[in-house]
Amino acid sequence: VQKAGIIKEGATVVSSPQVPEAEAVLRAVCTEKRVKLVIAGKDVTWQRVSTGIAGQTFKLQGTAGAYDLTIPLLGQYQLENAAVAVAALEVIGVDSRSIASGLAKVNWPGRLEVLGQRPWVIVDGAHNLDSAQRLAAALREYFNYKRLALIVGMSYDKNIAGVADALAAVSDSVIATRSRHPRAAAPKIIASEFERHGKAVSIAESVPA
Repeated sequence: VQKAGIIKEGATVVSSPQVPEAEAVLRAVCTEKRVKLVIAGKDVTWQRVSTGIAGQTFKLQGTAGAYDLTIPLLGQYQLENAAVAVAALEVIGVDSRSIASGLAKVNWPGRLEVLGQRPWVIVDGAHNLDSAQRLAAALREYFNYKRLALIVGMSYDKNIAGVADALAAVSDSVIATRSRHPRAAAPKIIASEFERHGKAVSIAESVPA
């Protein structure tokens, strides 16, 4: 309800997929404000065509037309993000050629980013349960590996337990560390959450270490 407060009369609302309770609130507020609501996954749909380390191709049916698109990002959730972006761009009248060109050139450092392949070196900024679950699923789906060594550092105000719950299952070894950021959690706190899952965790007091 609080986030729906931004909705104003005369606007068009574009939303990512929501749990039923949240979607019900959005629909009620949009009806009250007499605005159009576009929800990715319902009003805008997509189907992945192919995928590889360089990215994904997919077909998308928007509210203004159909698209054959390429995006140099990995993860099912990136197709969801792309659908929301396309829906918003359609609302403000961006043409289909510009939409396709823009998505093909998008760059998102630190989001399932491949830094090396022999061995795989992948970085991601997952910091809550949902994003960590999506990362775990993407690792299984996109990469062929025998062992996974997880190097993890987090801020103390993030959901460390949730991230550990999601990533412990896909990790063979864990190194807990911390950045120089003042909110960085002590490695021993991170280690304890992974140890709950029976993982043997090493500690490095800094990223270079």
